Amino acid sequence: MKCHECQHDNPPDAVFCRPCGTRLEFAEESIDQTESIVDQKPIYKKIIAGKYGLIKELSRGGIGFVYKAEDVKLKRSVAF
Repeated sequence: MKCHECQHDNPPDAVFCRPCGTRLEFAEESIDQTESIVDQKPIYKKIIAGKYGLIKELSRGGIGFVYKAEDVKLKRSVAF
């Protein structure tokens, strides 16, 4: 992924440009933001607390996980 500030070629999985620190914009990320979850019919891996349908794991760290999920009653995306 090429940085729009310094034109440095970064690895495809980089979030920030290594030389200048600019946040990189991903085509995949912009698709996720504009995609209407109502139009999708996600296959939930698991329902948590009877309210959140887990769609996919976004990240994991030393003390937890972050998932893309959907509030099944309100039909909107959440991070859980």
